[in-house]
Amino acid sequence: MPPENYVDGLTNDVLKDAILAMEAIEAAEGRKEKERILQENKDNPVLQEFLLKALGKDKFYIRIKEDVNSDGERLLPLPSYVKFLKALDALNKRRIKGKDAKEKVSAFFAACHPRLRKWYMRVLEHELRLGVSRKTVENVFGTEFWTGAEKGAFHYHGCNLAKKFESVYPPGKEPEWPMAAEFKLDGERSLPFIFRRNNVPELRVYTRGKLRKTEIEGVAPLVAQFAEFSATLAELAGLPSNSDMFLDGEFLATSWNDTSSVVSKTKNFDEAAFLSQVKVILFDWAPVSAYVEKQYDLPWKKRKELLMRAAGAKRPFEKVKKCSDNLYVLGHRLVYNMEELSAFHERSLDGGFEGTMLKVVNAPHVFDRKHKYVLKLKPEDDATGVIVECHSGEGMHDVAATHDKNKVKSIVAAWLEDNRCETVHDDGSYFHVKCFTAETAEELISSVKEVVQDNTDHRLSRHMDDLTVSYRYGPRLGYFVVDWEGERIHVGGGIRYKAGGDDRMDYWQRRDELVGKKLDFKVQKDSVSVAKARFNKFVRIREDLSTAEDTE
Repeated sequence: MPPENYVDGLTNDVLKDAILAMEAIEAAEGRKEKERILQENKDNPVLQEFLLKALGKDKFYIRIKEDVNSDGERLLPLPSYVKFLKALDALNKRRIKGKDAKEKVSAFFAACHPRLRKWYMRVLEHELRLGVSRKTVENVFGTEFWTGAEKGAFHYHGCNLAKKFESVYPPGKEPEWPMAAEFKLDGERSLPFIFRRNNVPELRVYTRGKLRKTEIEGVAPLVAQFAEFSATLAELAGLPSNSDMFLDGEFLATSWNDTSSVVSKTKNFDEAAFLSQVKVILFDWAPVSAYVEKQYDLPWKKRKELLMRAAGAKRPFEKVKKCSDNLYVLGHRLVYNMEELSAFHERSLDGGFEGTMLKVVNAPHVFDRKHKYVLKLKPEDDATGVIVECHSGEGMHDVAATHDKNKVKSIVAAWLEDNRCETVHDDGSYFHVKCFTAETAEELISSVKEVVQDNTDHRLSRHMDDLTVSYRYGPRLGYFVVDWEGERIHVGGGIRYKAGGDDRMDYWQRRDELVGKKLDFKVQKDSVSVAKARFNKFVRIREDLSTAEDTE
């Protein structure tokens, strides 16, 4: 069960009151009356759970027919509710899936009272059908409701992000020496949190883009390693050994491609491959209580010392120190001037690392980029190539599912018919809805998010006028294939995409005319072509130049 959803002292009366409240909200007429009933029952933890699960971002990857055979022995209400939460957690983390999941969930529903089963099924379908939107819930509980922060629990708000060394210390400006230099790893950011409830460890893993890695969270040997290491670290720091901890690090296999192929999988995630190939290399940490406050004041040098001691290190080291089968701690070196930094940086590049990370030794741990405490140093060059192909995007840039497009089309048509918006325009790739007020624009966004689970954060957007809401259902550009110095590489990062100024959509619609155009981009100085293809960054299309003109 997710940590913020842990419920103490649950009784049948609390469960009954939650069901009665939902039934009352379902029957109530008008938003204000529904909101009033919700306000009266806002302290009910079971009602909170139903709202979080049905309107939140957890995914359950399963559909069950409602004609469930309910013959046989029936579960009591409270045990069925606890079992339901455990089933949702298993589905969300893909511990059960496919045919096995359908059989187990169907058997569970068959043992539930029909009155409870109705709401369980609606939660599973992400459709409570109460006429209550996320906006209405936020009016009652506050915007932090979805992360559990209002209940004094965990709220994920991102991680520490580095600034470019050159932007903070341009030529002629000296840093405050010494600084700690670390090798910049060529992996994927690992942001694990270890929670304990009744001494049972629970792992949460996030990406820097705030997505959950639920498959990795279910790897039991990894959970055990994190639990043991975090307990040791907490004791060394003078904290209770069962403290909830945040451990900042990087997933790393033999190469970036190997790392990505194992770590990024969802449907076909291979636990054995993860355990045998992936290292989790840690370089910082904080108690979750400090993370929630967005700053941990213990200086970096003390945090790193404790991290190294928890790894069993008796003296400083430069590379990595193994803690357990999959956990490692990253080393560092103190540099006292630019000459020492340059020497370390050259050693980093010669060793195949991506560059150098620099840490201010007396700095607190700050979980955003609004600081100058963590810096990155990696080489880049400007380059120009010729566009030879245009490829449509995958994932967030791909075409929307037909059923999602149809749901949104029905919603905006109903809004127009009911005179809740000014205009609706379908341009073949977007639905553009001009609303009357900023508040109604937010209501429309909430209404769409209630019925569409397919990456709505990347498909829904507001225009500069703040009144136009756009939903993208069409595909857009993923990347250009560019001929550069005889090599064909991909350029996709750094291209703007937002409603009212979607360059990816514009380039995709003009893809035929763009082939043959010059493209400026930034490329990492590296002789390995796959690194070039991954780290380059789009700058602009040189529509003022043709291939012929540039070869003169």
